Amino acid sequence: MSPAVNRREFLGSVGAGLAVAAGSSAVAESTAGRPIRFGLIGCGNRGPHDATGLITQAGAQLVALADLFEDKVTKIRPTLDGVLKAKGLPPVAPDRLYHGPQSALRLAESDLDAVLIAITPYYYPAVLEMIAGTGRHIYCEKPVAVDVPGCLRVIELAKRFEGKIVFHVGMQVPWASAMQEMVKRIHAGAIGEIVTAQSFFYFGGGGLVAPPNVGPDEARIRRWTGDRILSGDIVVEQNVHGIDKINWILKGHPISAFAKGGRKARTDFGDVWDHYVGALTYPNDVVVNFQSTQFPPSLGDAGERFFGTRGVSESHYSGGVKIFGESPWDSGANEIVTDAEANKYRAFIEDIRTGNLRNEAFRGAESALSAILIRTAAYQGREVTWDAMLKSGEALDARIDLKQFETRS
Repeated sequence: MSPAVNRREFLGSVGAGLAVAAGSSAVAESTAGRPIRFGLIGCGNRGPHDATGLITQAGAQLVALADLFEDKVTKIRPTLDGVLKAKGLPPVAPDRLYHGPQSALRLAESDLDAVLIAITPYYYPAVLEMIAGTGRHIYCEKPVAVDVPGCLRVIELAKRFEGKIVFHVGMQVPWASAMQEMVKRIHAGAIGEIVTAQSFFYFGGGGLVAPPNVGPDEARIRRWTGDRILSGDIVVEQNVHGIDKINWILKGHPISAFAKGGRKARTDFGDVWDHYVGALTYPNDVVVNFQSTQFPPSLGDAGERFFGTRGVSESHYSGGVKIFGESPWDSGANEIVTDAEANKYRAFIEDIRTGNLRNEAFRGAESALSAILIRTAAYQGREVTWDAMLKSGEALDARIDLKQFETRS
């Protein structure tokens, strides 16, 4: 991808993923009368949460589990089997449990329709490439990559996936009914021309303790949320949610960023920063103020405000979604996540069942790159442009050889 590529070219294939593909009838026929069967790659915290949602909210059936570490598969299996039992579905078979560096491929090559990937973010591009040839539909948690080469790798994979599989990225909030209505109103002119905006994500976090009786590499992977390289740092791993929403509302990605931050409050395991403050410049000279914290105590708030010539919009994870000004509006929802996850899980399964080959990989890569732009500016302590970031091709190296875990496979 040329560093100077415009957004129309960058996301040029996305529209095709919103249309029903010609082969939808065949897909519907192959899955008619039975649940969509999926396997979970990544048995930590987020993966089982998403798997539970796909089962309980979307009627899917979990049929396989995979993780780098066997104990994580063993530990979560009874819980997920209980979720399946409550829905009248059989437990995961003993021969569908995989572990080790090749477990993702072994799972994807087994008999199923889709895979849910929720692993250490650093490894998303490699795992996506590993299973790209299996033809399985994919639900991949965010961020899809933690550095520029990783994002460009995902974009190339997205081109290969286009028109062939359903690919969802775990950005649930845009699927909230309140958020969709607010953005629809903003795009229709409810707040007029957007002048500036604010994005904030205040979260407690911290408290990580090194796992006992393991080597340093394994400790980093098991506590990856505290590792700057494996997670991409908090601004990429967590704040990508907010950045994705800004891009959505402003219909573009930032062209430059200036940011600062550091690690001043956290003393727990790891080296992630605990705060970021910055300014993002978008097309039409719209400057967005950005702030993130991840240490206790915390306000526990996340959201955005957009200031326009006719009004102001305000959206919080908890606290309402509203528009003030000439065209006031109140969603009436205090929790925008009330239906966000359910809508997202159902959309993924429905896309598979109807053959609607939606491809969110491009958007996932763009949002990750936008967050990486903030991190790059903060690490370098200067303003960085989008083009310069792409030209740099800066890569993160975890310096971990996964082959050391093969003896446990």
